Amino acid sequence: MNDIFTTLVSFGNLQFVYTSPVPTEKLANALQYFDLAQDEHPYFLYQDPLNTDLLLITSKNYYINNKQKISIIPWNEIISIIYNSQFQINNKIEPITLHRKYFGLSEDSPTGNKIAIKLNNLVRHLEQVNMPIKIADFSTVTEDNASEFISRYDEFVIANELSGEVWVDLLWNYLDALVIKKEYFMALEVIDDVEDYFDDGRLGVLYWHKGFIYEEMGDLYKSISNYKRSLFFDFSTTSQIETKNNITGLIHQFNSSFLSIPRKKRKFIFIDTSLNDTEDDSFIVLDKYNLPIDIRFPNNNPQLHELYIIHPHFDEIYLPYSTYESQLAIDKVQEYFYFLQCLGAKKIIYKIINGTQRNSLKISNLEVNADVKIGKGGLNKAQVYVRKDGTDSAAEEASGAHSRIQILNPTKKPYLPSDLIWYEHDYSWHRLYQQRINGDLLHHHESISSRSIKSVSGSEELNIKASFKNLFINADANLNKVIESNFNSSQTFEIDITIEFESVDNLIDHATSFDVRNNHAVEREYVEEVKIMFSDDGVIDDKERRILDRLATRFKISPEKAASLEMQAKNAGGYSEDEQEYLDEYIDLRKDGELTSKDRQNLNRFALRLGISKARALEVEQSAPTI
Repeated sequence: MNDIFTTLVSFGNLQFVYTSPVPTEKLANALQYFDLAQDEHPYFLYQDPLNTDLLLITSKNYYINNKQKISIIPWNEIISIIYNSQFQINNKIEPITLHRKYFGLSEDSPTGNKIAIKLNNLVRHLEQVNMPIKIADFSTVTEDNASEFISRYDEFVIANELSGEVWVDLLWNYLDALVIKKEYFMALEVIDDVEDYFDDGRLGVLYWHKGFIYEEMGDLYKSISNYKRSLFFDFSTTSQIETKNNITGLIHQFNSSFLSIPRKKRKFIFIDTSLNDTEDDSFIVLDKYNLPIDIRFPNNNPQLHELYIIHPHFDEIYLPYSTYESQLAIDKVQEYFYFLQCLGAKKIIYKIINGTQRNSLKISNLEVNADVKIGKGGLNKAQVYVRKDGTDSAAEEASGAHSRIQILNPTKKPYLPSDLIWYEHDYSWHRLYQQRINGDLLHHHESISSRSIKSVSGSEELNIKASFKNLFINADANLNKVIESNFNSSQTFEIDITIEFESVDNLIDHATSFDVRNNHAVEREYVEEVKIMFSDDGVIDDKERRILDRLATRFKISPEKAASLEMQAKNAGGYSEDEQEYLDEYIDLRKDGELTSKDRQNLNRFALRLGISKARALEVEQSAPTI
């Protein structure tokens, strides 16, 4: 090292520079600012005679006082030194720029480049001397050396200027090391970074690695897609056969476990002739002729090149995206009418407005025909007729608006049936129920719109359309026709509903109001009520406490259990959508008692898919109600 710095001085015309042995009086001035270790030898010193600026280079560090700003850079953190009228020391923290005077130059000259080259050679030399791993040590990756491999890979490649076949072989081992240490996302980032530098001959192997990594992560969909992509490139016959066999097995697993994929990731599915993925994961592409076994479609007949969206309340049901708003709204209306009957409605007046003729007729046929059962049960209709009081104007007829009246004959006190679907997710229904059982509400007004069912943002729809273009870029299908059939068929409507209830005093008790409901359902109902009460001011006041106490008594929930459920409701407000989905899965697995080792393994994989850390997953679990 001393020879290098002696050579620097030989370049000539360097001012205020001293090399080993550095004069004692000059070094003493530098040591006012820095403390050297006993085994640390000074090799180079620049000291400005007019101020405190100095540069001291020792066997271990660069010590810099640049206009009173002190910096210490160890040799092993220096990446390179560049000269361009001034010096720049690139290191692992942040670059440091020094005026050329710190190396004795009074003006810009080629000498600066010579100094930078010498110092860079010294950096490379020290890296290789201090590098404990040699190229041979990277030939095989094991659990024992994977961590060290990962920590030294970048500096090893740079120090040895690796490229070509040697670098590629090392890269495969680096990916193996990342997989061994379960650094899956880092491995995928590495692949994305190097993909553009690979020719077709190596892209097949690169995609194979990507498929393997996703398989280890438990993302079977991405794994299958990348394994399939690897087959399009130059790949040995034996490897292709093995990969195809693996794909067949993974597709079977995927179809068997489709419902375990987080809802958010399988919100949309598209029916095609083979399983593929999209660049931005906007939707999952399924094979019409080899579908997951547990999912259901209208009429059990999914249509080719049709986009479907998951039902908001059923994990296994998918509806055509083009008409899902109106389908769900009609279903909600049906259940709402059934719900009103259970609350003791004696007259329901409703008007369909802003609706297409097709939807108006459909609702009229389902709701008005006295021979048709509505929602979850048949209404006890005494009379159903179209209003003829002159309020149906010509304007209403022209717009598709028309009014209907249902006359009912309730006999039982308000009760909550056990088979409602929409009730759990609509707080206005909760309020209406509470008003009927805790008071004597006689009149109510409600409006239900198909637009309120919409669960897709404009940006989501734009992303899906863009994905369609990429998916069909090399396909025979007519892209415009596919987009038009999936996005331009939605029909909207709104129903305005006015209800008149029978007085509770005139009704008899309903013996099977709550005892037919299972524990999980009533507890969930209790939690939803608590959430509503927390939503306004974050506390439960005396009036709300009395309501909860009556509800707990009716549901046969103990005080201890009620307190636990209230804590769950209070904590739920701070969860993201993914965290709430994880909590639901945890509660469901724990219903049968203690978690098994397999349950824990499944939960860990589920958290990984959702991007939830182990620490956060534990916090979410601790907020779950006790059993």
